Amino acid sequence: MKDRFKGSGGWHERLVGESTEKPGGLEYQISPVPIAKADCSLLPLDLPPFKDGDLLEVHPGAEQIVETIKTRFKQQPGAALFIDYGPEATEYGDTFQALHKHKKVDPLDAPGAADLTVRVNFSAMKHWGQEAGLAVYGPVSQGTFLSRLGIEVRAVALSRAKPEAKPKIARQLYRLMDASEMGSLFKAICLQSADLPVPLGFEQ
Repeated sequence: MKDRFKGSGGWHERLVGESTEKPGGLEYQISPVPIAKADCSLLPLDLPPFKDGDLLEVHPGAEQIVETIKTRFKQQPGAALFIDYGPEATEYGDTFQALHKHKKVDPLDAPGAADLTVRVNFSAMKHWGQEAGLAVYGPVSQGTFLSRLGIEVRAVALSRAKPEAKPKIARQLYRLMDASEMGSLFKAICLQSADLPVPLGFEQ
């Protein structure tokens, strides 16, 4: 992942450097030089209107992942399913987070000691998949995807088989499906060989 800040002369890269206030520490810094024209090709095509100071996260690795999938599917047809959290369309803002012992911490406080995470740009994944000639389905919300797969029917069957577990199953179903939990934030997208049928969970 790379960051871009809209500033004087175009987009500038956000860097990590030695802190000017905390000896031995790290801090974010903004490159004084705008990004090169060649790097502008990394910017998503569906950029919303922007203003100075906006932060845009770009994911060069997404194109590399799609190219790897394309190469693999040329040898053997297949499908790649991705389920993660992130917006359906490109948004501005900082989603870079660090988790240590299930708690959020500053990503720059202890490099290597925490798990790092960032939201997926599903719009970019869809774009690169289509550019690679793959059939792209989604993104759809996790709630919609799981509902199409029959998760409610499965939950009812489990509850009937184990009545004592019904409250727990209901809580887990709510967490996976509800828009206020994981149901809306998480998305599913499928990239597959063009001649395969529509994958389960993505039927209209």
